Amino acid sequence: MTWVAWVFSWPINLET
Repeated sequence: MTWVAWVFSWPINLET
């Protein structure tokens, strides 16, 4: 997993 993957999934998981 690249940094782009978790960088985009991190805030998404917090808001959802």
